[in-house]
Amino acid sequence: MPYVPTEVQELSPESTTSQASRMVIDLTEEVQPDLPARHDEPTVTQVKTYVADQVRRWERVTTEFVASLTIEYSWPSPPSDFQNWWAAVMMTSEYIASRTRMKLGFLNGTLSGWHPTS
Repeated sequence: MPYVPTEVQELSPESTTSQASRMVIDLTEEVQPDLPARHDEPTVTQVKTYVADQVRRWERVTTEFVASLTIEYSWPSPPSDFQNWWAAVMMTSEYIASRTRMKLGFLNGTLSGWHPTS
């Protein structure tokens, strides 16, 4: 259980100001904090070796997958017969149009008997 003082203490203004607030800090000098040296950081030589290996790998990959610039797009010969496709499109659009007309007619007939009550 933590210690809890039981008596009341009178504090003077000098004792309430913290030591940090009375410190003078010089901001003109750049001070680096003392960081512990890390042993797992790569050296300059290791970084250069890694980059050189990556560049070689990228160069090897890019030269393996070069696409030919002689691609030619053309229509099949003889041209495809679009009659069956066109007939299916027309039948579908006629069906959708007839269903829409039926639904609108139904709604107009149903709603025509309704009158506002206000």
